Amino acid sequence: MWITSPSEEDQDRSKFDGPDQESIDRIEDNKKWGFAYNHEHATKTSTIAIVVSSNPISLLAWIGEKMLVWSDSGTTPALDLILANVTLYWITKSYPTGLYHYRTSNGKSAITRGNNKPGKTSKPAGYSHFVNELLPTPISWVKNSGDADLVWSKRHERVRTFPSTAYIKADNPGRSFRGSRSSRGLLGGYQ
Repeated sequence: MWITSPSEEDQDRSKFDGPDQESIDRIEDNKKWGFAYNHEHATKTSTIAIVVSSNPISLLAWIGEKMLVWSDSGTTPALDLILANVTLYWITKSYPTGLYHYRTSNGKSAITRGNNKPGKTSKPAGYSHFVNELLPTPISWVKNSGDADLVWSKRHERVRTFPSTAYIKADNPGRSFRGSRSSRGLLGGYQ
């Protein structure tokens, strides 16, 4: 997820194709109706961490709901996948510390710094635009933001918030998300 605002040249929505128009609509809708959890995490980090991690049912309700709502439309994560995620957080007791980044990126300290975005970088960057993601920033917004030297980008029509699990099937559990393979060259990995 790359969060940025449209540049001057990206203000005219008529130049965007259907999937980008839908992405912009999704961003606007989620900012209005789907980000109460983000505000809660940013402003009451310790409170929500203590409540959610107080027992496994609370953790399941909080994480399970997000896994269901944030999955591609028409799909439902397997119960075993949801339980595996919740179990990992429960056993490692890592859920509370997993929320801390909300406090620094969206909370009071970020706002008093006058900027809730990470710093700009001249490092080469890649960006996968998942059109059904919660904040599916169009590729042109990322390119025109000047936040990084964007050298690779790709639009993915499927997969919302959990791309690493999108193509893992029971009959072939070793299969990974195919869309990320082409970006591995940027990281010095596989071609």
